[in-house]
This record gives sequence, structure tokens and C-alpha cells, in this order.
Amino acid sequence: MRRTATWAAVAASVVGLVVVAACGTDPSGVESCRRIEEARCRKAPECPDTAGIDLNRPVPNGSGTGDKVESCILWYRDACLHGLTVGDPGAVQVDACIDAIRGGDCNTVAHPENTAACSWLGPTVDPQRDAGSDGAK
Repeated sequence: MRRTATWAAVAASVVGLVVVAACGTDPSGVESCRRIEEARCRKAPECPDTAGIDLNRPVPNGSGTGDKVESCILWYRDACLHGLTVGDPGAVQVDACIDAIRGGDCNTVAHPENTAACSWLGPTVDPQRDAGSDGAK
């Protein structure tokens, strides 16, 4: 009887490990996401209400723009744990995107994917397929 209980415990442990391994995530571009969002958070104060980043959320611990920016950065530090939805393009492209955000206007901060340097952030659209996507036949 004791032997059966031992085998049952071993079997349950193995099944548990397999289930945990099967449900794991493998995020791509966590650090790249963080760097891009940090650049957006730092540039956002120059673009009141148009930056696409609400510096009032999460609520900063102190007062002043510096605290709001730091709160924004900390929020995205966690938000980026899932990584980039498009995969990590590598340091060269991420650096170019960050440079575009830093040197760009408020539209770049709000929608970096609309710039050439950050276009890889946006969804890939097949122009042939998109042309008839309104459902009309």
C-alpha cells in the first residue's frame, strides 16, 4: 500500500512539472520594450494630453514631472514583462527607434510605430489583403 502511494505521488509530481512547463511563457524583447517605453515616458511631458501616455496613471508617489516620469517608467517596467508582441528586432533597430522617439514630435511619442525607425512595432499589413477588408464583395 505504501509503495502505491509513493508511485502515485511521483506520478502526480511528474504530471505537475509537465503542466507547468507546458504553460510557461517565453517573452521576447522585455528589455527592448522597457527601453522604448522609458524613452516615451521621458519625452511625454513635452506633449501634454497628446503623447498617448497618461502621466497621471499610475499615481506618482510625489509631486512634479520627475516623479510622474519615474512612475511611468516603473509602471512600464512591469508592463513589459510580457515582452514585445512583434519579437525583439535587436539592439540596432531598438536604438534607432529610441533615437526617433527622443528627437521626434508628439506624434512620434504617441505612435512610434508610424515612424520609419519604429515601423517594426506596428502590425504587419498585407496591402493586397487589406484592400478588401471592409467586407464588400
